[in-house]
Amino acid sequence: DLFSLSQLLSTTVSELKVVLEEEAKVGLNFITAEIEKETIEAKKKEEEKRKRAEAHAAKAGGGDAKADKDEFAGKSEAQIAKILKKRAEKEAKAAAKKAKKG
Repeated sequence: DLFSLSQLLSTTVSELKVVLEEEAKVGLNFITAEIEKETIEAKKKEEEKRKRAEAHAAKAGGGDAKADKDEFAGKSEAQIAKILKKRAEKEAKAAAKKAKKG
């Protein structure tokens, strides 16, 4: 009969609605968790990148003047000038290579 069929359909639709809402909640929780993981990974990578940049800057001469003095201790002015000239040439060559590549 029509009445029982309409009740059955109404019940089925209500159950389907509940199941779909639960599925949406599960999906939303999954997406939120994935976004949090990706955000954490991105922050870690950014921190590692920053540390590498700092280490490179310190290695490339971003250190203090005392470290520079110790590096050239016992060397003549001519030797220091030669070393600095070689470094500048290497840096220029690396910059040209990078510019040509990128």
